[in-house]
Amino acid sequence: MIIRGGRQHAEALGLRHNLILKHEIMSDFYVFETSGRNKRATNNIEHLLSMDDRIELFEKQVPHRRVKRGFVNASHRQVDINDAKYDWQWYLKANPLLTWRDIQHLAVISSNHQLLKLGNQRSKVDKVAVNGIGRQFSHSFGFGLIDAAAMVKNALEWNGVPEQTVCTKIVPKLPFIIDPEDPIKNHDFRIQLSQECKIRYNEHAVVTLDINGGPRRSLSIYLTSALKTKSQLLSERKYDSGSNFHDWSFMSVHFWGEDPIGEWVLTIKSTVPRKVTVNSIKLVVYGTIFESNPLNKTYLFKPNHNNRSLSNISVLNRIIAYIVIANIGANFY
Repeated sequence: MIIRGGRQHAEALGLRHNLILKHEIMSDFYVFETSGRNKRATNNIEHLLSMDDRIELFEKQVPHRRVKRGFVNASHRQVDINDAKYDWQWYLKANPLLTWRDIQHLAVISSNHQLLKLGNQRSKVDKVAVNGIGRQFSHSFGFGLIDAAAMVKNALEWNGVPEQTVCTKIVPKLPFIIDPEDPIKNHDFRIQLSQECKIRYNEHAVVTLDINGGPRRSLSIYLTSALKTKSQLLSERKYDSGSNFHDWSFMSVHFWGEDPIGEWVLTIKSTVPRKVTVNSIKLVVYGTIFESNPLNKTYLFKPNHNNRSLSNISVLNRIIAYIVIANIGANFY
């Protein structure tokens, strides 16, 4: 519920309606629990809450079993989200105009990147990097821990992202054979995005490849943006028994917010002395024609993460965060 006036006011309102105050997620945002009520009594309390003008917003959360994340409907070959209450989740209800792209932007700008430092200390391989606009990211942990409280706070003032624009570039002069006798055993493919591409704020970059000659487990692939941000699209895989990539797409969001105009570099590296034939390469960049900051302000809500360790983040906050991540994953690209 959203209740103005502080915790004491929320507790008094809970007593009036025979509700138990469980958590204060952030200022004016509270979670209450009902106990010992049958369905009729629960419906009655919903009616009473809707009539209470001191409550700005409330939403009943009903736990339900999730069989699987999604399935492909054979009749129309579209992915359906197996979540009947997707549109009823309270973090979306805070702003009913949110689209799946809005949620992606909210997740990125609201994430707690302070916890990337913890992962950086524990990982000897995956180090925290910084993209071309100064946004920290990790190949293992993305842009950081999803912060549900910050997402809701930002969602309340969110005006919607601009229409998405797409730029496509196909690499000429292919096929190309990577020579097994080359001691470097890798090749850089340079891709120039000119001013004809109107995107100035990058969201996703997708590379579609057609490669044969394997074994593909020995291949590693990197994409470097025009602002010199390097993202690993593919690492060596010990147990991959395949030999080809036929129109295989690799996506990265590590370039989020960058201006894509300029020279991109796709690096394909092979660790075995066998011919690798690159038949086709296509780069597709998704983004907007101007910077996406629908809050119309330079300051975005950020809780004080410096004094909050992972163990101190409320259990409810983490549960909601996982739900958000799952829903984003179901709709992502």
